[in-house]
Amino acid sequence: MAIDEEYYDLVLTKEGKIIQSVWEYDHDAGVGHYNKVDKTGDPYSVLYKTLRIEPGFTLKHLFDIVSEQSEIIDLAVESCWITNFISHYKGMIGDWEPEDYWYKPDGIEYLYLYWNAELDESVSSTYIWGVDRPSFDGQGWLLREDKYDEWGNLEYKKDTRINWGIDFSPLGNLLHLPLVANEDFNVGNDLKYWKPDQTNEERFALQCKRKYTLKNVIEGVFWELSFYGSPEDKEETSKMIKERHEEVNEAIKSGDMSKFVTVGSPKWDEFKKSIGLNVDDEGEVA
Repeated sequence: MAIDEEYYDLVLTKEGKIIQSVWEYDHDAGVGHYNKVDKTGDPYSVLYKTLRIEPGFTLKHLFDIVSEQSEIIDLAVESCWITNFISHYKGMIGDWEPEDYWYKPDGIEYLYLYWNAELDESVSSTYIWGVDRPSFDGQGWLLREDKYDEWGNLEYKKDTRINWGIDFSPLGNLLHLPLVANEDFNVGNDLKYWKPDQTNEERFALQCKRKYTLKNVIEGVFWELSFYGSPEDKEETSKMIKERHEEVNEAIKSGDMSKFVTVGSPKWDEFKKSIGLNVDDEGEVA
């Protein structure tokens, strides 16, 4: 079926509004029609309505919508630190300026919601995972040429996109980016069936479509943004990771690995004992 705004309950518009299609039937005249109702100020009332996203609807638009009723939405969408992120957003938005939006090989073109479900046959019954909320990441620009790493190895081919994790990206770097929701709902077979060069028929147990509700969109976005906690927690963890990364790079350059636990080093046996790791230096069970 072709996309039709009346086929969906809601449209998230490029102006940042929630427009609901409400069917009204005139029994005397024997005709019905859809009325367009602006629900931007009352997102909670349409959390479970299906929607489509117009090109141009951005992450900032979503934050503005959630800001209208952040506390009650936080109760409906659990474990996503919504009130914390909205408070952070309100504190920084007055000085915010959108980044330039044009092609960059290492840049993000749009923020991407997608379904990522798979079967699990690791126990006696078959379970399905990944149906509760969509996944969310950044999609790079379509590369205009091959991309190589610093050692000259091919990383990405021309006409492909880089998938970017956005967990530690500052919110201000993402707000201007448009949101795109892919309705493909492909359920992957258990990983034990994986093999190189699979066809889609071999890879997926089911291929169909699944619409998004407003709750799906909010939960997918805020779940990923808050994966490492509140904005303050994320900043602290990001700082720690960068410091460790710099320490490792410096140790590699200098050749002095004495402060790290490496296989075969004096600290290795002590480390293994501390965590109950019963393997030899080759990684085999002792």
